[in-house]
Amino acid sequence: DPFQSNLISSKKRLARGKKLFHGRKQTLTINATINPAISPVRHPDNNPFVEPEVNTETALNAILLLTLKTSVLLAASLQMGAILGGASEGNCNHLYEFGKNLGIAFQIQDDYLDAFGDPAKFGKEVGGDIKQNKKTFLLLHTLEVANATQKAKLTNLMQDNPADKISQVLHIYKECGVDAWANTLKEQYLTIALNHLDEIAVLSVRKKPLVELANYLIQRDV
Repeated sequence: DPFQSNLISSKKRLARGKKLFHGRKQTLTINATINPAISPVRHPDNNPFVEPEVNTETALNAILLLTLKTSVLLAASLQMGAILGGASEGNCNHLYEFGKNLGIAFQIQDDYLDAFGDPAKFGKEVGGDIKQNKKTFLLLHTLEVANATQKAKLTNLMQDNPADKISQVLHIYKECGVDAWANTLKEQYLTIALNHLDEIAVLSVRKKPLVELANYLIQRDV
């Protein structure tokens, strides 16, 4: 009976899916490297599958926030699709890691565009997060690397909210090299994501839509 066979197969996949997700920790631990000295982010032992290390608590919290906000949703959605499609456990895990790291890169790009995007392309005024004093990873990293004068000025801007607050904060961001740092970090996570995608044991042509999705999400300017 084809119907009965499909039902049994679906039940087996559901059971395997429950087993995979049950084995995942509820709290995410991300070893992501954020270098306060605004230098390129590095992989521990040059391993392309290990997320960069974080050496400050504030940076770690920022990356964890980005992960919980966006990337786990994408990662879990991709993995569930793989489970239902009958993929191996190894392929499911690689697809999860692809989605997680792509989600982090996407959120970094999103926050970057809010500060440095072209208003004509972005479709709205830039600096919304700055106006609201949101503790984005851009702000946290600036506070980590800024000198005493820059920190004092940034603190005053956040408290006083002058009319030209956005332009002044962006000037400090650029003085601290936050724009270049953010792009480096974004590319780092995109590379990790694509490395995991490469390891999925299917024909490259079947992975092409996911590569195109990754490029669209990260190279967008709106």
